[in-house]
Amino acid sequence: VGVTATVAATAAAVEGGGGGASNGDGVDDAVAVAAPRDGRAKVVANIPYNITTDILKTLLPMGDTFSNMVFMFQEEVAQRLIRDDAGASDYRPMSVRVHYYSEPYYIRPVTATCFDPAPNVESCLVGFRPKPRDQLLPLAGTHTQFFTFVQSCFAQKRKMLKNNMKAVCSEDTVTAAFALLGRHERTRAQELSMEEYVTLFNFVRGRGQGQQRQGVEKTSSRDEGDEGDEESGGVKTVKKDSARVREEKAKIERMTQRMVAQVVGRAA
Repeated sequence: VGVTATVAATAAAVEGGGGGASNGDGVDDAVAVAAPRDGRAKVVANIPYNITTDILKTLLPMGDTFSNMVFMFQEEVAQRLIRDDAGASDYRPMSVRVHYYSEPYYIRPVTATCFDPAPNVESCLVGFRPKPRDQLLPLAGTHTQFFTFVQSCFAQKRKMLKNNMKAVCSEDTVTAAFALLGRHERTRAQELSMEEYVTLFNFVRGRGQGQQRQGVEKTSSRDEGDEGDEESGGVKTVKKDSARVREEKAKIERMTQRMVAQVVGRAA
């Protein structure tokens, strides 16, 4: 079974078929948007792997618009995204994001033989059921601030979480936060669940430590496209995108805007 047929079959399984959405940005793979029946639409997409995560980041918060989304992913990346067993070495900030906004589920593998020519990686189909906004865990700040805070906690993966948090809040707050979570001081960032990060963020903000500390400016690397230019929890990340990156971001934004516009048009 070829890739196109696999995606088409999945679209039919998700919502009894769906309409194709073409793009004008050189992305020629399939994007199907099923007409909403319950007020929320469903999306099935097979798009280039290098932008799938960025598109997912844009669509996941739209739980009031989409009820189900299925994407083709590289198997290795998919396992990181849907992982909810905190503690694994490949548990990342994007794992926290995915579980905050949705309920991810693995559908099926797509072997390299489905492609021509066959790639050197295995693929799979992964689904995400976005949560409506009223079902999201409450935050003591904006969503951008929360995910930038999570990113700062993962800033240096070889360090213990308490050391990464020193740029965010005082040592007393870190100690109190660990006591609240019932965690040992040697806990590392990948050991906390999504729910624990929400608790940690809210606690730090509640202690009045969410303001940028005087003279502290931190540059942190982004993980799988997480925010890089936001101030949150006492950390200001500084990252200047290249012209190529800005162009790719603009392309992704145009693609997702068309997808959403198509859904709204069908709902009208």
